[in-house]
Amino acid sequence: MSATLTQQSPMRYRWAMLALAWATYFCFGLISFSLAPLATPIMSELQLTYTQFGIAAGAWPLIYIASAYPVGIIIDRLGLKKSLSVGILVVASSVIMRSYAIDFLSLFTSVAVFGVGAPIISIGLPKLIATWFFGKERGTASGIYFTGVAMGTAFSLGATNILILPLVGSWRNALLFYGIIPIIVVLLWIKFAKSSTGLDIETNVFKENIWKSIFGLLRYRNIWSIVFIGTTSFMVIHSLNNWLPKILETQNLTPTLAGILAASFSIFRIFGSLTIPRMSYILSSRKTAVAIILSITAVSIVILLLGNENLVLLCIASIGLFIGALSPLLLTILMDTREVGVKKMGAAGGLYFSFGEVGGVLGPVIIGLFRDLTGDFSTGLTILAIIVAAMLIPSRFLKEDS
Repeated sequence: MSATLTQQSPMRYRWAMLALAWATYFCFGLISFSLAPLATPIMSELQLTYTQFGIAAGAWPLIYIASAYPVGIIIDRLGLKKSLSVGILVVASSVIMRSYAIDFLSLFTSVAVFGVGAPIISIGLPKLIATWFFGKERGTASGIYFTGVAMGTAFSLGATNILILPLVGSWRNALLFYGIIPIIVVLLWIKFAKSSTGLDIETNVFKENIWKSIFGLLRYRNIWSIVFIGTTSFMVIHSLNNWLPKILETQNLTPTLAGILAASFSIFRIFGSLTIPRMSYILSSRKTAVAIILSITAVSIVILLLGNENLVLLCIASIGLFIGALSPLLLTILMDTREVGVKKMGAAGGLYFSFGEVGGVLGPVIIGLFRDLTGDFSTGLTILAIIVAAMLIPSRFLKEDS
């Protein structure tokens, strides 16, 4: 199927693909944070220390960093339907394996498996959007499917202890239950997903040597700019997802209120990813929108560290709204870049998410390290704000091809 034919495909096909993308990203969010609400019973039964549990829970980003680019190449070769189906099955296997963990090593290994399937999903979905949507529709579609991961995360963190655990009776059964959901989604993929663009394009891409393809993409300044700016999105989101409750508690908020406000961060990210990418077309410059997002995010982080209780919710809302829109917006610029397009979106997405997860690992470490060194979160948050503001420099070099 050529790109023209894809563009002329009935609307129901395109939105059916978007629905599958949303469900897939929901599974990603659901399983990536599935251990967090079950930490107490898992640590007790497996006799894990806090350090061991933290290392096990963080196993998948490390694997993700190493596997993201090769996975992007594989997606370009196999096509969307096959590769995403495999990715979802790997993610399902990871959470099912967790339910059978007997010690630290088996838990670590089961979480690490997620790091192989996760990049297939997060890299394949932008390629899906690039394949099936065009022009302004890409901004809307990117914003919609990005809400899936936030909804999955919110469900995992919010519903596991209140709803799922009492219903199924144990943490092992809860993880098994979560394994059923992606299996259902992969069956929907097999039944309803349509073929992507022509096999001739994808096959030709795969005749290239992997390293030749890497250096080929890295020759373009626009791709470097997008990748570096995107890293800050992961850095901010992972930092606040891990540390925001403790940051708010140090500002004299009760643990309950801190938890509610921290959860609201994901909700505001949903609204941001839905609205701002589409609104950026009104500005006639996504480059300008990126600069605005970075500026407001940096200022909001600075205000947050001041500890003003009256401004806390406003800061969380603004950070969530704008940082939630950054990745969808950058990915639409990436897929529209002339040197990338649909045929190399898998490889380009691999670079984007591989670099991004480096920020996802470093962000929480920076916050935690300077908390230990200084006794508060101010230094770490200040460094985070400076990094975000520094991305205004590469944003000046962004180029929009359409």
